[in-house]
Amino acid sequence: MFRVSAETDGEVQGAELMDRDHPAVIRGGKINLKDLRAFEADLKRLEGERVVVTIRKLGAIRSRAANRYYWGCVLKILSEHTGHDAEDLHDWAKLTFLEREPIVLSDAYGEIKSAAKLIPSTTGMTTAEFYEFVERLRRWAAVELGCEIPDPDGFRDIALSGLEPPGERREQ
Repeated sequence: MFRVSAETDGEVQGAELMDRDHPAVIRGGKINLKDLRAFEADLKRLEGERVVVTIRKLGAIRSRAANRYYWGCVLKILSEHTGHDAEDLHDWAKLTFLEREPIVLSDAYGEIKSAAKLIPSTTGMTTAEFYEFVERLRRWAAVELGCEIPDPDGFRDIALSGLEPPGERREQ
């Protein structure tokens, strides 16, 4: 994982300091980016600016068991309780419990023409981050919906369920 930050003489770049993480893997002394297009878009926005590039080791990524618990227990129970599709609930949970900078589109005069909240990703989350995300969702479901979702230790059948995230996809 590495981070690109930009600042101009103590003033914020554009309307805010740009500070983005870009998940990557180092192989053969080279950086292989997970999302090359996003990285290149950030570079384009920073053309001519002074930047700092920070490389840090990524924490442990959540396990397949954690994914099975999330999809096979948490989202399954929420789906049964609400009548909504697990995929839709997954997107809703990401929008509700995770943060991501919105995309703002301005014309040549700086007038904002459109703004939208983007769906955050759970792909690069560490085990601890994913645990916190799932716990926030479980607490919310219990308080707001009266929907009790067992904790991972109490869900003994998960290993036998055979459920995996749809299409074994990790995230979009």
